[in-house]
Amino acid sequence: MSDRTYNVVFEYDETMGGAYGNRFWTSYKNLEDFKAVFKDRPGQIIIAKGVTQAEALNLTSLTPEICRLMGAVELAYQDNPKPDMELVKYAITNAKYAIAYDRKHIEEKDLKRIDAKKYIEAFNKLTKNQRFTFKGASMSGIMLACFNDLGQVL
Repeated sequence: MSDRTYNVVFEYDETMGGAYGNRFWTSYKNLEDFKAVFKDRPGQIIIAKGVTQAEALNLTSLTPEICRLMGAVELAYQDNPKPDMELVKYAITNAKYAIAYDRKHIEEKDLKRIDAKKYIEAFNKLTKNQRFTFKGASMSGIMLACFNDLGQVL
């Protein structure tokens, strides 16, 4: 992709359950293409518009680690309330690779992590509401591994 594209960074909001806080970016040909194609996306908020690919990568690498892991659980349970545990492990392993990449990128670019308190609070509420489900148990397990205010896995 070229830096001549119009890049938009999105973040899932609290209505998206375990995907809350996960960031991603989409490239459009230009601003006009973005305006023509973009429709309101329920559950997604725009973090930045018209940024370079480098800026988009910086913003997405700041996704809190707890959000990456909870998003992985959400994805694993998306189509099946009781998926094969290998699928859950696979999703979490992918999240761990993303976290490793993010950590390296954050260090190399000397970026400042975002405060993850609001995400942790939302996930605590979410796990309390689902504690008797397989998904809730998986999410509760993730919450046990996360203790600091930056949402980092310890």
